[in-house]
Amino acid sequence: MRIIEEFKKTLIVLFFGFISIVFVYSTAIAAIYYVSPQGNDLINNGTAEHPFKTIHKALKKIEAGDTVILLSGIYEEELFDIIPSGISESKVTLITAPEEEQVTIRPKSGYRVITFRKRKYITVSNLTLDGRYVSNDVVKMDASSYITLKNCKIGNIPGGKGNFVQGILINGRSSHCRIIDSEIYNNGTDPHDHGIYINGNHNLVEHCEIYGNAGCGVNIYNGYSNKELDPDYNIITRCYIHDNGKKNLGRGAGVSLNTGKGNKIISCIITHNVHGIYANNNSKNLEIYFNTVYGNYNNGILMGQTVYGAIIQNNILFNNNGGKADFMINGAHNLIRSNNSIGKDPLFVDPQNGNFSLKKQSPCRSQGVYVGDISDYYGNKITSQKPDLGALQYLSSVPQISAPQNVHLVGINLD
Repeated sequence: MRIIEEFKKTLIVLFFGFISIVFVYSTAIAAIYYVSPQGNDLINNGTAEHPFKTIHKALKKIEAGDTVILLSGIYEEELFDIIPSGISESKVTLITAPEEEQVTIRPKSGYRVITFRKRKYITVSNLTLDGRYVSNDVVKMDASSYITLKNCKIGNIPGGKGNFVQGILINGRSSHCRIIDSEIYNNGTDPHDHGIYINGNHNLVEHCEIYGNAGCGVNIYNGYSNKELDPDYNIITRCYIHDNGKKNLGRGAGVSLNTGKGNKIISCIITHNVHGIYANNNSKNLEIYFNTVYGNYNNGILMGQTVYGAIIQNNILFNNNGGKADFMINGAHNLIRSNNSIGKDPLFVDPQNGNFSLKKQSPCRSQGVYVGDISDYYGNKITSQKPDLGALQYLSSVPQISAPQNVHLVGINLD
């Protein structure tokens, strides 16, 4: 009997071990569905050989952590709160396209191209999100977290329909969202229509080109009366931000810091906006490091009277408002300023054609101070020993690059 009992116990252990293996294996394998404008929702099964026709069909099939791959073409669909959340940062729900494919989502009508509401762990990559026919924003993240837009083109909201529109709206306590390696462009007609509007915490905008937006390139602002909604600890880094704002109205900045604490601007090239960096409205403990702020029509950096605490170091500020307003302070409190080059020719290689690299003889070389483990615009680690000022470190061991990456010099009519 004892032998029989031991045998039963062994069978039970083996059974549950087998069930555990099956469960782990099944949860580790994410499903992949393909979509093509030439596909078929009725008879196809979503494989690469037999893709669905619409994104909606694929999204009805997927579960948390699955992948939808879009093949070349234009998809005239609004994705309103229908992409399911992923499971974790290592198992996101992914909507993407092969890098060699040209994929555009352009709804014929609707509120937005994509809306995320109370979603998390979703990545959208390698897509053009075109908002020319929708009424509100291109993308909205509402009370969402860990949403990533990577290598996307996001723009063309027309505006002028009685409401403010944004290229990307990060709203409603959204946190840890990331906009990476993307273009945000040509959004809106009103100074309140911004490229990216952030009203959330711990969000990141990294290595993006942001241009041609009617308002600010990036606006960090709490538009509500509830101070608990202040946007805190957001980071804008390694971005090329240019040609934003309405020149005839004197409105619009490359980056606007209007409320919130601990927000950072690091290693950005900010040029030909109405203002470069504008801060006011109870902004606190700002950090502004290693930026190149050049040729903006009004102020390079303006610190308003309700700024309480800011560290401003290692920046180059030159030729803003013809050199009349490189750095303006209007009653700001508790500013720490050091190791900035203000109003002195930094000897850029070719600023007229977008090359803000430093010449060998630049007075901005080796004039900086260490502020932590960060990188310059191109991703080069900034040395702790006498770093250069501005967004681009001089590297004598490699050829100087003729223009910032992802730059598309465009004629923007700001009038």
